[in-house]
Amino acid sequence: MSDSIKKQIMDKVLAVLEPMHAGGLVRSITREVDLTINAPARPALQIYDGPERLTNKDTRGRTFHFDIAVKVLVESQRDLGAAKDALVPEVQRLLESNLQLGGLAVIVDGGEEVPFISEVQKPLGGSLVMYTIQYRRILGDPTTTY
Repeated sequence: MSDSIKKQIMDKVLAVLEPMHAGGLVRSITREVDLTINAPARPALQIYDGPERLTNKDTRGRTFHFDIAVKVLVESQRDLGAAKDALVPEVQRLLESNLQLGGLAVIVDGGEEVPFISEVQKPLGGSLVMYTIQYRRILGDPTTTY
């Protein structure tokens, strides 16, 4: 059985960002479901996907949007500014140079950096880079795009 389009998209996002791991910029790149989870080794990237929103439908299929967040975790608070300033543009460059994610989907919006902070507005060790993904799938076949 084939993977759903959304799973294929998330696998492609991980593959697009892999040069950061291979090049030694980050120690790990993982897909996570809990935004509060910490990475065992830093610097690291954690990818989160949000719920799908139906945006259009026709007789052949459906069009969905969902958000992804790339959590950029840096080594320590002391190098927070310099480290995230080096990693965030690389995430943006890699994802935005592959806007169609291998023909599976289209990155329709985003790229903004949002620092994650505590209740007292202090940085907690990195940033989120947010994107909105759009994809279409055939009605009754969540594994095939059109």
